[in-house]
Amino acid sequence: MSMEFILLIVYACAFVLIILTVWTYCEKEAFKKSWKDKNI
Repeated sequence: MSMEFILLIVYACAFVLIILTVWTYCEKEAFKKSWKDKNI
């Protein structure tokens, strides 16, 4: 395996992790807002 290929895999994994982290954070924030609306 070439160095470029390994770097590509590392970048792809990091990219996916960042997207998942941001997405789960947004989902939690949206859930909190909807839960607060239900409580009122």
